[in-house]
Amino acid sequence: MRAQKLRDTAFVLTMLGPWLALLPTMITFDREVDFGGVPVVVLYIFGIWISLIVAGAYVAKKLQQSETDTPDETG
Repeated sequence: MRAQKLRDTAFVLTMLGPWLALLPTMITFDREVDFGGVPVVVLYIFGIWISLIVAGAYVAKKLQQSETDTPDETG
């Protein structure tokens, strides 16, 4: 059961990424805000990208541990 929850989490991360990436495009497309000379939208996109990579690696590691911890159902 835990492996199924982890697979669902991986699916949600996959669907969440594009939605989070499109959000600043829809909201802040008409104005330009800088933080330290870098547009905030760029910082947001890279922040989302790094967060999704870290979360995906964590879920993949937990999923792999979950699959190796559960006994084989065939025998």
